[in-house]
Amino acid sequence: MNGSSPPPPPPRPPFAKPPKPPRSVRRRPAQLPTPWAQLALLCFLYVGIGLVLALPEPPAWVWLSVAIAIPLLALGLTPALHPVKKKHRTGGLAYLGGLFLVVGLSVALNYLGSEQNFDTLGFSAAVLGLGVLILGSVLLAGVTAFVTAQACARLMASGQYWRSAMIVVVTCLTGLCMGGLAGLSLVVLPA
Repeated sequence: MNGSSPPPPPPRPPFAKPPKPPRSVRRRPAQLPTPWAQLALLCFLYVGIGLVLALPEPPAWVWLSVAIAIPLLALGLTPALHPVKKKHRTGGLAYLGGLFLVVGLSVALNYLGSEQNFDTLGFSAAVLGLGVLILGSVLLAGVTAFVTAQACARLMASGQYWRSAMIVVVTCLTGLCMGGLAGLSLVVLPA
């Protein structure tokens, strides 16, 4: 040859491993900053829920209902990694979590409004009061679910499903415990 082409590669023995292709550089997706404002708002909402649950002293199953609702909402409202496979399952979890939250808040708010004398109160006023309390619990649960979904969606920008869901669960449970302790201190330590 005239020296313009490289020499052919040496023959490979038949038992040798094939050469590895060069490793491509893996790039991590750009991680968005943690949505601290939404997580603080979520914690603040659950502090309010904890206060609502602690002040009228409802039965213990109301606390259990809300405690079960928190992970169900977080797992159900965090967008799934594979939307086709998990869409129906996560939607069902969100509905079930919302139902538990509304039931717990409705019972707690009705305990809050039960300190009235029903002998002097008319039937229509009692039904109206009951409707307002239930509507308040549904609105509070709706706002909480909306903020939970927004925080989960912002946390999922990094693509880590379980990390995002656990951050939301821990934030919600922390807020619930803070509100419960504040309500307990208001009940136990009267002014």
